[in-house]
Amino acid sequence: ADGAIEDVGLVPLCEPPAATATPTEQCMAPAQPAGSVRINLTAVNALEDILTSRASESKSLGMKMRCLELQAIGSALETAQTAIAALSSSRGPHPDETWKAAARWSLKNVDSGAVVPYLEALGFKPSCEEQWWDPPEVSGTTLELCLQGHTQHADHTWYDLDCKINHLAAAASSTEWPAPRRLAQLRLDLHDPVKASLAAAYTTHFAASPFAKTGGPPGTTARLRAWLQTLCRVINSGAMSPRDAALVLLFLQAPLPQHLHGSLGVAAAAGGALSGLGEAEVRMDGAESESWDIETCSKAPSVTPSTLTGFG
Repeated sequence: ADGAIEDVGLVPLCEPPAATATPTEQCMAPAQPAGSVRINLTAVNALEDILTSRASESKSLGMKMRCLELQAIGSALETAQTAIAALSSSRGPHPDETWKAAARWSLKNVDSGAVVPYLEALGFKPSCEEQWWDPPEVSGTTLELCLQGHTQHADHTWYDLDCKINHLAAAASSTEWPAPRRLAQLRLDLHDPVKASLAAAYTTHFAASPFAKTGGPPGTTARLRAWLQTLCRVINSGAMSPRDAALVLLFLQAPLPQHLHGSLGVAAAAGGALSGLGEAEVRMDGAESESWDIETCSKAPSVTPSTLTGFG
């Protein structure tokens, strides 16, 4: 089974594991921060199909156990996606189980073919994935983000973002939705891709509004608020490519009009998950230290890495 990935022409997500590596290790993404594990649904599904086929042939107990483990990982990924969609479609209240599952959600990328139709459905005017017909602020569709503060749910600190897309050309209408996110998600799934994409231009735009420091010390909320306001200016001015703007909006789970879900190939999961537009992963905790209570700077209980059996 270890060579099965290459049998179907898939590129492994990490270096070939040792003979004793578990399927979880085989599906880990490379080069993550210490304590962080990101598991890719595409690789999980492919490997699960292969192992299921091999297990039915050999009836190996070990192979069947691997299949069960992969099925559990796939379930965790789907649960995380559904949970983040629920948090991004309603202000709640939400049960702890939803917050726990959403805490492990991670957005890896936006599908190439979905960039232009997704942005157009939201009112933007991209000409292709790299250029705009008109910058958003010229076309009359702009993004606005407001960080209200932070709350505690399921042993994590969540930053409460209020998101709005203004449609100035459409009778001054707007689309609003909540997007609570952990600091780890804001850093790894939003800040890091934006910084990598803008390259040298990142310093030009964000020099006066640096991102929050690791660990969430006092002043984190103020730093995030300033950084998010700068992010909106960069998007609205057209300084960011449509591809990267789509990634930002998908990270925020910007909602599509219901009648467009089918036409864009979006899986209408519970809560309206935009699972057909990008690839999500599950992060098994430890990606960002939350050992400090953000505003009071008092010690909080440390986060214990979760296990597969304790998830969802």
